[in-house]
Amino acid sequence: MKHFDSPVYGWLDRGELQRRSEKSRFATVTRYRDKHNKMKFKGRPELKMTQTYPTLFVKALLRLLPKAFAKRSQFTAEVDMQTPVVQMMLAAQWSSWEDAAVFALEGIDTEEAPPGSLSPVLHDSTGDETMLDSPAPTVKKGQAAPAAAEPPSKDLTPSRPSKAPEPEPTTPFVGKATPSMLEPELVDLASQTQNINEAPKHSPNKKLPMSPTPMKISKLAKPARNSPKTPKTKPALTDEHVMPSVPDLHDVNAPKPTLGKAQLSEQAIRMRSQRIFRPRANGTLKVSDEIWKEWSGRGTRRKMLEEIFLQVGYDPATFISEVEVIRAEMLEKEVPATTLSSLTGAAASSDSGLGRAVPPGSEANASRNARSFIYRWGLVWNVPISVFHYHDDGQDLEVPYISPLAYIKYLLERAPEVLFGGLGIVEGQKMLNSFWTSYGQTHKTHEVFREHAGCTSRVIPLCLHGDEGRGLKKTNTCIMMLEAIFGLSTAENIKCKRHYSTCRCCSEWGLDPEAPCNDEAEKDGAVPASAFQEINLQHHSFLTKLVLFALPRVFFKHKDLLELLIRQISSELRQLFYEGVYARGVYWFGTIIGLKGDLAWFAKIGKLTRCYKHLAPGAASCHVCGAGTSDQPFEDIRRNPSWRQSLFAERPWSSDDPPMFDQIPFDRNAPERILRRDYFHCSKIGTFRDFIGSSVLLIIKFGFFHDAAGPNNRPVLLERAFGHFRLFCSTQGKHPAMHSFTNDNFNCSSAKTFPWCKTKGSDTMLLIDWLQYLSRSCLARPTDNDYIVFLEQINRTARAGTSWAKCLYKHGMWLSRKCALALANEGYVFLKGYNSLANACLNSPVIQDLEFKGYGMKPKMHLLFHDIHEIWDWLSDPAITTIPNPLIFGCESNEDVIGKVSRIIRRVHQKQAARSALERCLMKSKALYTRFMKGLKLDVSRKRERDLSARRKEPKKFAKSMAMRKTSVCSGKGRAEG
Repeated sequence: MKHFDSPVYGWLDRGELQRRSEKSRFATVTRYRDKHNKMKFKGRPELKMTQTYPTLFVKALLRLLPKAFAKRSQFTAEVDMQTPVVQMMLAAQWSSWEDAAVFALEGIDTEEAPPGSLSPVLHDSTGDETMLDSPAPTVKKGQAAPAAAEPPSKDLTPSRPSKAPEPEPTTPFVGKATPSMLEPELVDLASQTQNINEAPKHSPNKKLPMSPTPMKISKLAKPARNSPKTPKTKPALTDEHVMPSVPDLHDVNAPKPTLGKAQLSEQAIRMRSQRIFRPRANGTLKVSDEIWKEWSGRGTRRKMLEEIFLQVGYDPATFISEVEVIRAEMLEKEVPATTLSSLTGAAASSDSGLGRAVPPGSEANASRNARSFIYRWGLVWNVPISVFHYHDDGQDLEVPYISPLAYIKYLLERAPEVLFGGLGIVEGQKMLNSFWTSYGQTHKTHEVFREHAGCTSRVIPLCLHGDEGRGLKKTNTCIMMLEAIFGLSTAENIKCKRHYSTCRCCSEWGLDPEAPCNDEAEKDGAVPASAFQEINLQHHSFLTKLVLFALPRVFFKHKDLLELLIRQISSELRQLFYEGVYARGVYWFGTIIGLKGDLAWFAKIGKLTRCYKHLAPGAASCHVCGAGTSDQPFEDIRRNPSWRQSLFAERPWSSDDPPMFDQIPFDRNAPERILRRDYFHCSKIGTFRDFIGSSVLLIIKFGFFHDAAGPNNRPVLLERAFGHFRLFCSTQGKHPAMHSFTNDNFNCSSAKTFPWCKTKGSDTMLLIDWLQYLSRSCLARPTDNDYIVFLEQINRTARAGTSWAKCLYKHGMWLSRKCALALANEGYVFLKGYNSLANACLNSPVIQDLEFKGYGMKPKMHLLFHDIHEIWDWLSDPAITTIPNPLIFGCESNEDVIGKVSRIIRRVHQKQAARSALERCLMKSKALYTRFMKGLKLDVSRKRERDLSARRKEPKKFAKSMAMRKTSVCSGKGRAEG
């Protein structure tokens, strides 16, 4: 059964229709009246005539309508598409029964009538001519009603005359006929004017407007008084004239019927569109902002929306679900361009007709069509992509990149939450003031306090990160990105009143990784705004990191191209610092507080003469100090090291060959301080891996994985150790990424090499937890008492490294003096234990008998001690109350962006790889930002619902709490400073 809902059928009464369909009476009479559209048929009085239909259709109509009802201006019925009458209508290209009346009113003769057309005078089944506009019979009171009509036969398809020639089939019919929206424009017969002979009908209640009610056809068709029947003006159209024009239903070669469009009145379309685009009571919209702007803008793109609205049958729910939900899900799932192209073809073949106005895409141009589709619907951040022109030996290259000036200006106008930690402009300015107040305590020589003193509320702190990824055919791909300092969880902390000023995991006796670090704000105590600020390591990396350029091999193979492009970006960052950008009526400025990356990246862009590569005896290996020489060894981790006086005393680069970032305003006294140390590279994929690899192999040397019955070579012992580690992870509910312990994983191909574990950062933390558990188990049953000292040192060092890393990641952007001291002491315990184990491998006779070399001393351990020593220096000044978290310059989420962008470059065409990577990053960022803002609005709505529920349950208590809140706001209590 197929459900039809259309207003063109007018007011039909089933009982009246059955009485009018008798053989001895009229075929049927249906008059359409609409007092709201009186002038619609002005100038065409013939359309005011009563429309009639043949007896054959009326009998079939009774059979087609088992359930029929009239409601307001619509007639709804359940229609069986398998009946012969409907099949004959579809085969004869009759878009509706009204087409027959339209042809008759325009005066089309029988010979000129197209297939499927009818004249107003028809023959019934007895062969007698039936007058179509005759008065209805009057049944007086007390008289019996006319006999009921005979039930229609099962097969209503009339037999084809033998004398008539077989016409050429025009439409195929195979199987079940499916309805569709019709192509030609139909005349709306439901909107006719009121008969001038009838008096206007008034509503019994003058206060309420008259609502339409179903009317009997006998009341509409008024009989003429004492007047004969209306003479026939046109010859009758019999079945012998109609059937030759009906094509054969079983002809599969006949063309398909012409599809048309559904029709509604302009008022109905306008009211249905208002259901979609009218804002709700709370100001939100049912569709996205881009769809609403295109509809209200009345531009060329609105025609496409109107076409889709028409093709879905003017159904608001279907329009929203098809246009809004499907496109959002498609972008969130990151479907490839070929899937988007095939989606167009699938939409065109669907019953709803969605996508018929869109040309079918091809696999060859799928990426181009997907790009135009996404830009057309506004699914991308519309940040302009600039072009850097490179000339080398007659070769001209155009390198696409995004200017930091354009990026910051766009975000300030369209997405300020990305720059201000989820806050708006007003709250963001307060957050900036608080940030620079805290930052100035530990870095007073920054250029921002010289150039923008007194107006730091419009200076945005930024970081610049760069690194290399794996490109096509394992070539290098260089990627650089910009990021804001504030994490997006800052706004959530302020709303939930979570802060880090009362930490419970840090104490004078050590760290407790299981204790909570943040707490809710006190009611009466004021909490500084810096206590709510979060580090930028949470949420999706494509939302918090702003990719500036991606250089595949076609660009990266030119040696000086990277340097020229970085200098171009540095000059724009200098312009951003001194001149700023104009947005929201004021000028905003941005400044770099640090460059992020690994040591190899620093050595490349800084052209360092003192770096990790210089490990020869007597060569300085630290870009911060002069450690590495014979009188200043970098292994020195005492409280007062020998290299302390050489901090920032001499530049780590040559004056003849300055670094690539020398134009960025930072610090005139110590410009090398801009090369920030990354805790992630120095610990998780640095010293922690050296500690794990050496400790595991040392425990294997102690004989804890030996089997008296089986082989005990190194690969077998590593396999047994991995089984123990996998069992530990299963009990903890963890899933490591590594699949085995091998000589390659531990880089221990020979006894002369220093082992280190080649793992990811997440597996490093699992391994150090397991190592703590393994050393404790070995202490319970030692194989030799001489090994107890080393097992205790391994256990103590592993425990310190675990608590140091976990507690550091639990804190916010700023550390209190108590937390900073506890974290620095715990980190020093780890480094001291590592140094003791390295000394034992060189000097202990117990380990020398095992012929084991481990715990190599590397520059990353020296850089970790720089973080600890710097915190001690800051704590020595009592004026410093807040100390920056070393994780501010962490690169974990940046490494995630490097891997994802490199994967994009490997999968797209290399000719446009640089531009395609930037466009895809902007697409993903727009989708993530939309999701993030919906989450914020959902939190606000949930808070409003909680307030309303509290108001209903306990109105007095709610009013008292609101009064207390207003009092605290007016008095300034409970608000964040700055």
